[in-house]
Amino acid sequence: MERDDKHRRPWDRRLNESGVAFRAFHTYRDMPVERRTHAEVVRLLERKPSYVRMVQKWASKHDWRDRVGDWDDHQDRLRQRALSRTVIRMAEKHAEVASEAIQLCSLKLKATLRKVQTRITQSNGEDFDVPGLSLGVVPNLLTAAANLERVSRGEPSTVQALQVEEKIMIPKPLSTEEHAAMIARLRREGRLPGATSQTSPEN
Repeated sequence: MERDDKHRRPWDRRLNESGVAFRAFHTYRDMPVERRTHAEVVRLLERKPSYVRMVQKWASKHDWRDRVGDWDDHQDRLRQRALSRTVIRMAEKHAEVASEAIQLCSLKLKATLRKVQTRITQSNGEDFDVPGLSLGVVPNLLTAAANLERVSRGEPSTVQALQVEEKIMIPKPLSTEEHAAMIARLRREGRLPGATSQTSPEN
């Protein structure tokens, strides 16, 4: 059952559109945008160059420009949906791989912890080494664990240091008179090299 014009999509064949006219339209519609011309329709339909006048007549009568614009928008929506599905599948795959990696790391960590507990029991308070857990690995392990805990709690994965602006008080320069008075006072107090105190002797 054919659709009436009310339920037809803009790029479908119209009721008043002949078969040859619609063939010309969908040839034009399905071209790459950069090649979409009436002359190219004539070439693809293997018609004489004069046939372009008929193509132009159909294009004007059946609103090729608006219909093709709706077609391009439709195709773009389809591409966006396909891309969204691809991104979702990729995210699901990455989440699955991450979950498997976490499980693997958890098993490895639990096995290492059992080794540590066994060495503690056997060490009698002496220092000991655990195979596969060198001192160089421990800081990286602690950092990764701390970051994972922060992300799990909805916190940023890194801690940013607070920048505190330090205000430095710069003394006001002394005048010539103030400078001379300060030197005189330091000489009286014997605080300059080679100077002797001029305080009066005790009675």
